[in-house]
Amino acid sequence: MTQFLVLVLLLLCAGLLVAAYRGHKSKEEEEKREGDGSDMRNLSTPSIADAKHGDAVTVIGASEDFDDLHFTVDRVSTYRRGEERWGEISGVAKNRRIFVEWHDDDEITLLLRRADDLKLADLGIGDENLARFDEEESRDNHIVYDGDRYDYSFSGEVLYSRDGAEEEGFYAWDFEGQGAMVVWVEKWAGEPFVVGVSERILPHNVTILRK
Repeated sequence: MTQFLVLVLLLLCAGLLVAAYRGHKSKEEEEKREGDGSDMRNLSTPSIADAKHGDAVTVIGASEDFDDLHFTVDRVSTYRRGEERWGEISGVAKNRRIFVEWHDDDEITLLLRRADDLKLADLGIGDENLARFDEEESRDNHIVYDGDRYDYSFSGEVLYSRDGAEEEGFYAWDFEGQGAMVVWVEKWAGEPFVVGVSERILPHNVTILRK
């Protein structure tokens, strides 16, 4: 009987020692996670409209080889046309600058810039065509880029501010295709036309993390 009681006491002591050891290790691991920033509880996920400098952005499958794009926000821009407002975040990924434009109407619409080095000749038009499009404001007008038709959707002056600086204006034309692509033209005072292409992307393919 005495031997049995001794055995029980030994087993209880062993159990207490194991529990104490595990508790100590768990505390050490938690402190380590907090120290190296890997504890996801310290991260928040703001919306793109609330993104700011230093936020970490991932755009799933958005690179040319369908890898994810990762960048840290280093530019936050706003646009305004009358009562309409929208924004843009930017950072560098894979040695090139990434721009993600957002519009918040009834739902969030995101546009990922794909190119901004085109010429009006790539669209088969000149500045006289843009002047006519602007005067007529007709959705029957269109351009052709890379074999696809893009219908006129908007032209007008837009006010722009980068990182809270004073607003400056430029003139813009937008053309929408049947798919996800949008062709746009900008004219800044004293500068040549800027012509580019952006792609609509799904909001759930963009994640933003903030410490």
